[in-house]
Amino acid sequence: MLLSRAAFLLLTMCMMFPAHSASNGESNNMIKLVFALKITDEEKYRAYRNKIKPLMNKLGVVVLKEYKISKVVHSEDEKESVNMLAMFGFPDEETKQNFFSSEVYQEAKPLFTESTRNFEKLIE
Repeated sequence: MLLSRAAFLLLTMCMMFPAHSASNGESNNMIKLVFALKITDEEKYRAYRNKIKPLMNKLGVVVLKEYKISKVVHSEDEKESVNMLAMFGFPDEETKQNFFSSEVYQEAKPLFTESTRNFEKLIE
């Protein structure tokens, strides 16, 4: 699967720069969620991120890495067409569960669904 190979390469590159990661709030004990997706409506996606940002700050959830992908080099499957690769860090599993089950996230989720497609969790 090409997406997995491309994601592996990007993740390997991410891990080569621990000083940069540390400055973003990364710790060895964090629960990491790495995902790829295609943003189809930048305005709605930005509204989604703005809506969840206060919750992320409150719970200590951080965006460790975020890459805009300008081109998928090779893929015959439209489901592998993505333009964003990101890694979020959660202080612990309980915080991750609280984040996704929170009222704030559930209210913001339709904006995410309306503004993206081809969402795939690569590492959880």
